[in-house]
Amino acid sequence: MSKIAQGIKVYYDTDKNKPNIVFLSDETVKYYPDGGMLFEFIDDEVIYMMTEKLQNRVRLYPNNNDPLTVESITECFSEWLYYTLDEEDKPVATEIFRSSFSESIHRVLENENAMQKCSTVGEFMSACCDDFLSYMKAFSLFFDALAAEASGEADVFQTEIADIFKSSADDLYEIYKKKCSVRHKNGMTQVETHNITNPIQLLDFEYSRLKKHNKSVKICQNCGRYFIPPKRNDTVFCQMPSPQNEEKTCREIGPQIKRNEKRKNDPNELEHHRKMSSIRMGILRAKNGGEDQLLPGLRKMLEIEKKRYSSATDYNDNK
Repeated sequence: MSKIAQGIKVYYDTDKNKPNIVFLSDETVKYYPDGGMLFEFIDDEVIYMMTEKLQNRVRLYPNNNDPLTVESITECFSEWLYYTLDEEDKPVATEIFRSSFSESIHRVLENENAMQKCSTVGEFMSACCDDFLSYMKAFSLFFDALAAEASGEADVFQTEIADIFKSSADDLYEIYKKKCSVRHKNGMTQVETHNITNPIQLLDFEYSRLKKHNKSVKICQNCGRYFIPPKRNDTVFCQMPSPQNEEKTCREIGPQIKRNEKRKNDPNELEHHRKMSSIRMGILRAKNGGEDQLLPGLRKMLEIEKKRYSSATDYNDNK
C-alpha cells in the first residue's frame, strides 16, 4: 500500500525577513513567517477537527463492518477520513493531518499485535485513530513544555520533556539554520526543499527556525495564550486583545494588572504605592494652592521613595 498523503515541502532562507515557502500537494505555494505554520496547526478549530471530529468520523463510517482489505482501508481513508480536515485557509494543517494519519495507517499495518485484533475496517481505523492521537499527545507535551520553559513557568516534568525534545532537535537545527540551495544547470533551476509529514517534524522545523533568530513561543502572563514576541524575546505579554478590555492589548494592560496583583500580596509594594500616592497628592495640592515653595521638597521625597523601593526590590529579588 503506497502512501496516500505526502505532506508539504518547505524552502527556507537565512534572512529572517524572508518567509518560508511551502509547496502543497495541489501544486500551489504559500508563504509563512517563522512560527506561522505551527500556529496554524494549533488553532483551536484545527485541534477540534483532528481529535473529536476525527473520532466521530471513525465511529460513523458507514462501511465499518466491511472485511479488512487494502481496498477497504484505501476507500475509508481516501473517501471518508481524508476530509476530516479540509480547510482552504488552513492548508498546512490540512496536509500535515492527512500525511500524519497516513503514517499511522502504515504503523498499524506493520504492528502484528495490533493487526491480530482487527478483522474489520472499522476496528483497523480505530487502531489508526488511537495511534494518531497518541502522536498528537506527544506533540502537545513537547510544544507546551517548550513554551513553558521559554516563559520561565516550566515545572520539573516540563523541563525534562523540553530537554528530551531539544536533544533530538539539535541535529536538525544544524540543517534548518542554513539556507536551502538553489542550483541553475542547463537552463533549469533546482530548488532544495525539506519534506514535513507529521506534527513532530513541523515542531522540529519551527523550533529550529525560531532558535536561529533568537525567538521562541511563549505563554502570555496575562491571558495565557501562546505568542511569539515580535522583537525582544524577553517580552512577557502578547499583542492580542486582553480579556479584561478588548480595546487594549495584553501588552498595554498586562503590566498594570501585574502591579495590582503584586500590590495585594506584597507589603513592600503596598507601602510604596501608598507613599507615592500621598506624595503625588501633596504635589498636586501645592500646585493648585500656589505653594510653589513646597514643590522642591516634595519632589525630593518622591525621588527618595523611588530609590528606597528600588533598593528593597533588588534586595528581595536577590535573596
